[in-house]
Amino acid sequence: MNRSLPAVALLALFTASPLLAQGAKPRVAILEFKNKASHYTWSWYEAGRQAQDMLVTELVKSGKYRVIEREQLQAIMQEKHLSLSGDIDPKTAIQFGKMLGVEYLIAGAVTELGVTDRNASVPGGFLRGLPSVSVRSQKMEAALDARAFSTSTGEIVWADTAKDETSDSSVYVAGAGGGANDRNKVDKLMRPVVQKLAASLARRASRAPGSAGRATRRASSARLRRPTAARYTSTLARRRASRKATSSRFIASANRSRTPTRVRSSAPTR
Repeated sequence: MNRSLPAVALLALFTASPLLAQGAKPRVAILEFKNKASHYTWSWYEAGRQAQDMLVTELVKSGKYRVIEREQLQAIMQEKHLSLSGDIDPKTAIQFGKMLGVEYLIAGAVTELGVTDRNASVPGGFLRGLPSVSVRSQKMEAALDARAFSTSTGEIVWADTAKDETSDSSVYVAGAGGGANDRNKVDKLMRPVVQKLAASLARRASRAPGSAGRATRRASSARLRRPTAARYTSTLARRRASRKATSSRFIASANRSRTPTRVRSSAPTR
């Protein structure tokens, strides 16, 4: 009984540790997004690399994951002679997870990236007295598909699609006018698309069992209920004293029951 007291006290201090209460955030690696968009030449935009960098930033800002920096990831892959060609399969996810020391591997693709041009013009003199008119507009759309692989099982534990669009236009009448012709639409369009994916991943982390968000909430309520080591010590001491007192009373009662009872007998009156 005396040996169990320090062990229980140590257990109480260990479980009350703030580091354990916070829970460890999952460690993830984000691979460069592949180009799977069709009917548009976008290789000079490097949209896949942009999406990778932006997703690293957004996940770190969310505070739900620990993320390997892209340059660090490339250095590790070069050191271990790792390369990816094609899509991720369960076997590859497990292999990469072990070598990179991450719990999740995030891979994705640019599945849509293109523009739609609209132009309308009326030449001057087409109708007497009317000047020339030219109207132009351009809409760009982008979509990303991403998946998170568990590096322990190889299964896909999260998948989502995000999409957004932007546009600009210009109007000229009799050669005079103006408008916008934004040549950085891809850069500006990728950010909100990636932010949608990051928000979806953050929600997944909050819902997952054992996630950092739920672990923090459980730890907060547990700290309100969990006795301290001093309370454990005091409670055990009282219980030990109570059991000792109960044992003493039982022994005393047993001794009294074994003592022979003296019976006085009176002689019959003659």
